[in-house]
Amino acid sequence: MAFSLSQQEFSFQQGGELRFETWFNLFNLDRWKKSLIGEVFLCLTGHGRFEVTIHNSQRGRSKETLFQESLDIERVDTLPLSDLLNLGKLKGVLTVSIKCLSCDGILRDLEWKTDQAPQTEVDAMIVIPTFEREDQIARLVAKLVAWRAQSPHALRVAVVDNGGSVAGLKQDGVTVIASKNYGGSGGFAKGLMAAQEARVSHCVFMDDDADLHRESLFRSLAYLGYAAAPNTAICGAMIASKNRSVIWENGATFYQFCHPHHGGTDLTSLDQAVEMEGTVSGPLACNLYAGWWFFAFPTEAVRHLPYPFFLRGDDVSFSLSNPFKIHRLNGVAAYQEGFTAKESPRSWYFDIRSHLVHHLSHAHLQISVLSVLKIVVFFLGQTVLRMHYGSARAVLLGLKDVIRGPEFFARNANMQASLSQIDQIGHAEAWRPYVPSQPTRRHRSRLGAFWVLLGNGLWIPGFRLFGRHATVNARDRRNLDLTWGASTVTVLHDTQPLAYHLKHSKLQAASIGLAFIVLALRLLIKYRGLRQRYQSSYSDLTSSTFWRRTFAGEEVPA
Repeated sequence: MAFSLSQQEFSFQQGGELRFETWFNLFNLDRWKKSLIGEVFLCLTGHGRFEVTIHNSQRGRSKETLFQESLDIERVDTLPLSDLLNLGKLKGVLTVSIKCLSCDGILRDLEWKTDQAPQTEVDAMIVIPTFEREDQIARLVAKLVAWRAQSPHALRVAVVDNGGSVAGLKQDGVTVIASKNYGGSGGFAKGLMAAQEARVSHCVFMDDDADLHRESLFRSLAYLGYAAAPNTAICGAMIASKNRSVIWENGATFYQFCHPHHGGTDLTSLDQAVEMEGTVSGPLACNLYAGWWFFAFPTEAVRHLPYPFFLRGDDVSFSLSNPFKIHRLNGVAAYQEGFTAKESPRSWYFDIRSHLVHHLSHAHLQISVLSVLKIVVFFLGQTVLRMHYGSARAVLLGLKDVIRGPEFFARNANMQASLSQIDQIGHAEAWRPYVPSQPTRRHRSRLGAFWVLLGNGLWIPGFRLFGRHATVNARDRRNLDLTWGASTVTVLHDTQPLAYHLKHSKLQAASIGLAFIVLALRLLIKYRGLRQRYQSSYSDLTSSTFWRRTFAGEEVPA
């Protein structure tokens, strides 16, 4: 059996077998039977004589054969399955395997179909903000334009040009919206407002560095067309670009911290895929949110536009504040670089701000001031123990800006004044040219608890003089086991000959600790009033009125 990428078909010799048993090719009965579909058919396109087998898999049970017959396929063969599947009772997922019985055979397509028209006519706009990623956005838009011609649904693309560099992308079906740089929050807000003005039924948010398969988009739009609830939305999974067989995150929940779901699930393992699908098809998780690498939702369900975070956390806030029923579909995923590889003082600054503002702004997430401070302490511990003192100071700056109140966010939606300050704070963590003199050696310590008690050397006099040197890759820099007992660390870029160097410093750690105590006292004094101000201003800062005034460059009232 062989596959032709150019012809998009599988060719078989007698006895050749093909099993569709990965996460991408399952048919989730528990998910689809909740939508308004009619009779179900399995449609095969090709030619030859094949043995077709359909299996049912459920959590905690062995695989069961539901159907096994030989079929002569001349061009298209359609199998009605509703009686066989007994959709009202059968649970779990379906998988298909194909075995060639003739001397040779061709399989061009295998689809699950229904005879019922969609409940909703889907007219979707894909919104992609971009900033100085000309090559990536050009490749993504080229894909979407090709798929648009093949789509059974009305589909258009809106690129929000935050950097003023992609005007040439404008073509049939693609709108380029010029904008000043208000980050992802402003870009998605501007694109969503354009979608609302165009009166499309659904909007799809995508990052400009995301990649995906055509089926992810088409499957999502199909599901939205058959959704029983008008506020149904689709949360795409994220898969790291460098490891495309493993889930990074398939949805996540927020409470004090972001809690990704199903990280590490092997998508080539049927058992692991069935386990994950059984979970996501159950009751909707509390505080579930969707990442904006791929999020499809109905425009009429939107009550709040993105909060002016600039970056990070706007997707969490958007999901928590709007009445979406967020579903997850197998095979719907985007590929991106992992978050740890993209970490910087900027990301720590934006992350701590959004974590705190979520709890201050949303009444159902209300927690005590001590619980809020625990979040800050965790962020500082993650940075100081790894000698990322610039990132730790960025965390403190984020806390300071949150204490300034929602007025700070209203007046700094473009973040221009703060970005240079953050970069100056984190200059030690800036990438610089680096040529390794010897192969990287990874030393993993098994004495983590011991080093935690010693503050990774902070409580040991003269530790800087005798601590070891550690070298880690950027994607592993949060793994404290690799830097325990180190007084100097070299962090290597994952793809380029770049690095930065860090050194143990008791003076910097003490300075950060003292600054935290001062800010913590300020937060303790102001916490109740801050909470009231954030909650009372949330609707205003997520309104179209606010964003229109911001885009127009008008002064936004406090």
